[in-house]
Amino acid sequence: MSRKTNRPILVLCLSLLILAVVFLVWSQKAPEEALLRPSSAAEPETGEESAVGVTRSTEKEGKSLSEEVSPDKEEISTKETDREALSGRSSASQQRRNSFLQENTEVGLSDFASSDLGLALGVEDEENFRSRIEAVNRLPNNLADHEVGMMLDYLGQPVSQAVLPSRQEHALRNDLMNVLRRQENSTEVLVESFLSLLYDEEQDAVMQDYALQHLASYHDRAEEFEKIIIEEELELAASNLSSSLSGTAIHGLNRISPTSEEVEKTLETVVNHSLRETSANHLTQISALQVASQRGYSFSREMATHLILEKETPDSLRLAAIHALGEVGQFSDLAYLQGLSANPFYKPAVKEAYNLLSKQ
Repeated sequence: MSRKTNRPILVLCLSLLILAVVFLVWSQKAPEEALLRPSSAAEPETGEESAVGVTRSTEKEGKSLSEEVSPDKEEISTKETDREALSGRSSASQQRRNSFLQENTEVGLSDFASSDLGLALGVEDEENFRSRIEAVNRLPNNLADHEVGMMLDYLGQPVSQAVLPSRQEHALRNDLMNVLRRQENSTEVLVESFLSLLYDEEQDAVMQDYALQHLASYHDRAEEFEKIIIEEELELAASNLSSSLSGTAIHGLNRISPTSEEVEKTLETVVNHSLRETSANHLTQISALQVASQRGYSFSREMATHLILEKETPDSLRLAAIHALGEVGQFSDLAYLQGLSANPFYKPAVKEAYNLLSKQ
């Protein structure tokens, strides 16, 4: 009887004991979970801090390895924005140029048929290249606005529409642009006119190249705001490594670099990137090698030897690399030229490089 009475009490005690143990275990686990939750939630926050830390380090200590391999996204985005802005500005310059032409081409070309300007523009005897080029070279430096307007109107017409063979027509137009750059009057439309030729899709590659060359050549005479435009145009063209215009732009930047420390830095950066970028136009790389060796950049010797030894290097680029190594290399670099002298294409350059390096 006493055992039956005690059994419910024992069951109750055991139940209370089990509940107590469960409560104790739960109470100890809860703080652990409370501690774990912030740690788990903090992982993304730690990642963000780490990313910020890397960014700050990059800004402070220089570009990371990945940034050296390719331009960062922000820079590319900035370049694209610049190109859009320049495209808009080119449209505005085209309007200014057109306005100038409308105001200064009212006099018919027939009125100038017997003049040097009429002869140069082919009003008569259009197919006589010799007489036309001689007439161009007789043009003075003080042409009137309407005369400048007629020259610009002629240059704006595609070469494909000209009567002369394209090679002669290109030479004639190049000399016309030389005359324009020497003008004492109407200079306010020259930069806009060269830009119009550069961006005119109806112009062929040679005329666009000439336009870029003449922009760089006009930099010395340009107004300050025009100089900034010219520098930006050259930098943008130089950064397009797949285009043949890039090499022309590199030479243009080299021409004007003594006038600006910023242009000097831009030039060195563009040249370095051009030589390391395998997808770059090889004509661009030839121009970059020429400028690098001329200016004695620290990386010029390294890149010259690399391009000499690289099996995939085009012959013309390897030839330029041999010339560059002769200018910036060391006596020990003669080993890189072994075996190349047997190739008739390389032999003169190798001999010249040997002579230069042997004197060190």
